[in-house]
Amino acid sequence: MTHPTRLAVLMGDYCDRQAGFVPLVHHTKRLAFDAGLRQCCTDIIRFSHGASSSRKVYRASFIPGLRDVCVVFEKPHPARR
Repeated sequence: MTHPTRLAVLMGDYCDRQAGFVPLVHHTKRLAFDAGLRQCCTDIIRFSHGASSSRKVYRASFIPGLRDVCVVFEKPHPARR
C-alpha cells in the first residue's frame, strides 16, 4: 500500500497600494487544482493573537491580516483497473 504524496502550504492574503487586495489563498488553490492536486482536509486557520506593529506608522486606516491559512493538498492515486 502506498501513501499519497501531500503538500502543505501556509500563507496569508496580501494587500498593498499598487496591487490592492491579492487573494493568495484563492490563487494557490486554483493553481493546485489545475495541476491535478486535490485538497485533502479543511483549511487550517492560524490566528495572529498578540501580534503588533508598534514601530510601523500607517497613513490610512485598514484592517490588518490577522490570520494565515494552511492548505493541505494531495496527489490522487491513479485509478486501478
